[in-house]
Amino acid sequence: MGRLRLDVRIAGVGGQGALRLGMILAEAAMRDGFEVLYTQKYTSVVRLQASSSAVIISDSRIKFPVHEKIDLLIAMHQKGYDEWYHLLRGVAVVEPELVKDLRGVRKAYGVPAREISVEVMGSAIATNTAMLGAASHFLPLKVSTIEETLRDTLGEKNVLVFRRGREKIFKIQV
Repeated sequence: MGRLRLDVRIAGVGGQGALRLGMILAEAAMRDGFEVLYTQKYTSVVRLQASSSAVIISDSRIKFPVHEKIDLLIAMHQKGYDEWYHLLRGVAVVEPELVKDLRGVRKAYGVPAREISVEVMGSAIATNTAMLGAASHFLPLKVSTIEETLRDTLGEKNVLVFRRGREKIFKIQV
């Protein structure tokens, strides 16, 4: 194995599923044979307060489990983006209806995640899954492994949301 280490931060507000998305990403990475470290951050007043999860994906032992930089920021809300953008050195994948100020970013991609979730699920409950679909373009994981993990944890409809997120990603000019 080489020296792959990808630091991913999933940021939003309470109720958007940032913590759950981090767990799913960590599980998929483990299934693909990577070393993984998962952490989460949230306030006791959960709804509409910043919450986030962090996943380190590595092809070797994780010796320094501190996130000093972020390679991939998945931001589902402006509050989450604002809290973490200063550590971003890679790519941001955002829900453009909720993250409009992209200061400090060089590469940004958007996905209409909430819209996709409403189309497939009838509500915004799977917005985080559509975000994962878009972000999967920047992950070292097999798409089939992510889909299998989603199927096992959240069900088949979430796989459809994930696929739509992969299809509807677009580059944002910054």
